[in-house]
Amino acid sequence: MTAPRARFHFISDCLDAKTTIVKVLTVQLEKEDTIFQFPTEYNLKEHHLKLFDTSVVRNVTKSMKTRGNFRNVWITLINELKDNYLDEEGNVTCFKGLYLDEAQACIDPNPTAP
Repeated sequence: MTAPRARFHFISDCLDAKTTIVKVLTVQLEKEDTIFQFPTEYNLKEHHLKLFDTSVVRNVTKSMKTRGNFRNVWITLINELKDNYLDEEGNVTCFKGLYLDEAQACIDPNPTAP
């Protein structure tokens, strides 16, 4: 059985007038349509130490120098990452069993006719 993969959405934002930080906003499992949003109080690096310790996320952090940048990257959820983001049934969770809310989908105000 292969390890599950998830797409994480990162943005660079301001901590204060002089400090730019990288936050993780959402997670989406591979082959799933649903995107889950981290609560604002849990989107900082300090809440995702194992995730931010991966080489992929370290490179994402290095590449996001200015505010307003974003990256979507795939991460294989192995070992502690799997334990941090999935429950025993494979449902997306957050910390200490807190289940994440679904992110609101963007709705096109001018959809094209079928």
